[in-house]
Amino acid sequence: MGIGAIVGTLLGAGGSGRNVVTQTIGAFRPNAEAQAQREAEHRSAALTQYAAEFYARENRSWLDILADGLNRLVRPVVTITLLIPIPATVYNPEGMAAVWLAMASLPAGYWAVVGVVVPFYFGGRMQMKALNSGKWTAAATAAAALARTTPSPEATDAQGDGPNAALDDWAKSRGRSRRR
Repeated sequence: MGIGAIVGTLLGAGGSGRNVVTQTIGAFRPNAEAQAQREAEHRSAALTQYAAEFYARENRSWLDILADGLNRLVRPVVTITLLIPIPATVYNPEGMAAVWLAMASLPAGYWAVVGVVVPFYFGGRMQMKALNSGKWTAAATAAAALARTTPSPEATDAQGDGPNAALDDWAKSRGRSRRR
């Protein structure tokens, strides 16, 4: 068996059509095209499932509608409950003093549960906003850097060489002209 036959066998040039090198590498590293296809199919299936779950409105019972409505009320109710005592204290300090005294008498376990539930509802949203804020901050920084490197003709540079109507008016009022 010559070198040509060995290379042909390894690369599938023989009659078998098998590429031994590709198959061996495929055991250790997935094919990028096949992986992208699998991911696209997975995303498509997930979106189809979500669409069927959230946008299908037929055959919904009153209990489904009630459960959806209650699920949407959690964040607003928690927010309003946490923020109402602030203006209430301003308008009725004596009454709110009694309320705060009653809250102080609640057991520590209650406050531990509140300390877990509130971050549970608000923490995930805050985390997503924090993750996404890095993206828009980077985009805004890049846009500002680009704008700084390519000034418009009307912009004034740091040395005062560019046009500036306010400085021109000031110089005229003093009887001078601005050097350019």
